[in-house]
Amino acid sequence: MLSVSTKGRYAVRVMVRLALSDPEKPVQKVELSEREGISSDYLEQILLKLKAGGFVQSRRGPGGGFSLARDADAVTVMEILRATEGGIRLAECHGAACRRERNCATKPMWERVAAKLDEALSCETIGAMARVAGAAKKVVSFEI
Repeated sequence: MLSVSTKGRYAVRVMVRLALSDPEKPVQKVELSEREGISSDYLEQILLKLKAGGFVQSRRGPGGGFSLARDADAVTVMEILRATEGGIRLAECHGAACRRERNCATKPMWERVAAKLDEALSCETIGAMARVAGAAKKVVSFEI
């Protein structure tokens, strides 16, 4: 089964949460941890990867916390997955040399499917997801 790890999924959720937040008021790590149900230590690992990738910025001191470093509409899910997971591999041979490559009838198919998945995830932006989540919150009262 193809599965994105919790690190990748949580990173996307954190980015949407930050996109929904007031850009003038950074969100504290403890608030992100509580709202998203992510342990503080695991969240720290995710935030470090997002910061290293240039997706979030942090501010220290009173009123400090995390905020987006880029426009949410310019950040794609695929970029977040690459930053946190190194990307997505559908099969061991996809994107790598394989000893059966010359005689493998399936490798081209895996590469085509991977390209389509990459294209789809590269079209999904954090900004678009935040707008959908924000609209849903206005219609139905629940925690995002």
